[in-house]
Amino acid sequence: MQRRGRILRPYPGKECATSFDMIVIPPELDRQTWEVERNLLRKELRRFVEFADLADNAGEARTKLLALQKQYSLLDL
Repeated sequence: MQRRGRILRPYPGKECATSFDMIVIPPELDRQTWEVERNLLRKELRRFVEFADLADNAGEARTKLLALQKQYSLLDL
């Protein structure tokens, strides 16, 4: 959130800002660990979806997130 605030803060001469954010996902593990990963990813994806929806390239960003949402059965986000 602090990053977003800094980027969106108005500054004389600033017309736009670019934000790069990354999602880190561990390699596929056993089924029990998958549920833990899924719950952690759910929280992160909410933030990423919100950022993506506000971006100039919202369609491209959401398309990239859709693969993760499908992989982890998180299409409700």
